[in-house]
Amino acid sequence: METGDSRQNAFDAARFKSGIRFAMAMGTPPTAAERVAFQWNADNTYTIADAKGDPYDWTASPTATISATDIALSLDVRAAVEFFDAKSSSGSTGMGDFDIGTLKITVLDDDWALVQDANLGRPDTVLVDGNTYTVDYVSPPNGLFTVTVYTVFCSSLDES
Repeated sequence: METGDSRQNAFDAARFKSGIRFAMAMGTPPTAAERVAFQWNADNTYTIADAKGDPYDWTASPTATISATDIALSLDVRAAVEFFDAKSSSGSTGMGDFDIGTLKITVLDDDWALVQDANLGRPDTVLVDGNTYTVDYVSPPNGLFTVTVYTVFCSSLDES
């Protein structure tokens, strides 16, 4: 986006991305199993289903199935992961207090495009070090001239 400010021409997007990826690499665990993996649930299609795609007849067999998919963020794809423990995100509801750990995952545009290349839409869950988190939402993207930054917010589904 052109801002009309002459200083915008001095912004080097490639150098910025390189620096951010370097910083993300410093925070990436060396063990692959401890890194972030975006996951998609299996998707079944039924002949007769409601608006969400769930069958009216729970004994019905699906007419088509797209297998569940994992896309691990390898060394080529960087993400910054912030963990917030259960006590910092506890919330009171009418049923009582719930302590749920949460994640905030930041991904640059090129890397988010690799995740989206799965053509499966937004990921359903994220696996980090054997713990599963539900993807609650992807916030509206932030920009820095020609660079777009995506933030994925997740809540604990299963923590060890």
